[in-house]
Amino acid sequence: MALRQTYELYLHKDGEPPRFEPYTCLDEVELLGAMRRMIAEHSLQSVEAWRLGEQVMVLAG
Repeated sequence: MALRQTYELYLHKDGEPPRFEPYTCLDEVELLGAMRRMIAEHSLQSVEAWRLGEQVMVLAG
C-alpha cells in the first residue's frame, strides 16, 4: 500500500502575495496534474511545490 504525501503548495497570482495550500496525493504525477488544474482554474502565474523543506517542483502558467 502506497503512502500519501503532503506537499506545501504556494500559488502565485499577479499582484497578490503567494497563497499557501496543502495538497495530499499518492505521487508526483498526481501532484503535477493537480498543479496544472490549479493554474488553469485560478489563472495563476505559477505554483511551487515543497515537501519537508525542499522545493520539489515549480510549474509556470
